[in-house]
Amino acid sequence: MAMDPAVARALARVRRDDPGLRVRVLPRRAVAAEVTAGGWAAAVTDGCTAPGGPPTLGDPGPVRQAGPGEEPCAVLCPVLCPAGHPLHRRTGVGLGRLADTGRLDAPAVAAPPADLRTATGGGAFPAVADCAGLDAAALLAPAAAGHGLAVLPRTPAASAGATALPVRVPRLAHRREVLFAPVLDASVRAFVDALPRRV
Repeated sequence: MAMDPAVARALARVRRDDPGLRVRVLPRRAVAAEVTAGGWAAAVTDGCTAPGGPPTLGDPGPVRQAGPGEEPCAVLCPVLCPAGHPLHRRTGVGLGRLADTGRLDAPAVAAPPADLRTATGGGAFPAVADCAGLDAAALLAPAAAGHGLAVLPRTPAASAGATALPVRVPRLAHRREVLFAPVLDASVRAFVDALPRRV
């Protein structure tokens, strides 16, 4: 989810001048560790958090962070439910009311249960199915079919063929962060500078 069109455009701009620039896509938990260990010069990661707050990244050590921004919407991370679901006709939902509802466990794509528990101050958020991998479509299809709920950024959720209910309480935002080492070469600096700043 961190690789949105704005990030892809920034990469394309830099790779025109440096076609050898290497790009990898990994689960979000591995990204901060790679930059901190010096394996990568820069990375973009994401997560669901309170508006304006950083995603949970653990301790990034000396790595610097700058926020490329949040989804440009007032309320983000809608809960997906298929037509006919009891939540289908609602215009919003409180996340705490879904704490005991079956959830698709896709920590590389959707908000992981630890983030949901932090946002609500507790709750089980039990998993009814595991969705491994980085393919958002592989999560959207079963969510739209009613196999479980998922908390996602609003933009991909709206394209899933299901009802996208904004989370009203607590407010959540899908936020991207760029992580980079204190010293950057010209190509990585150009990439960081090309990213939008919507903070």
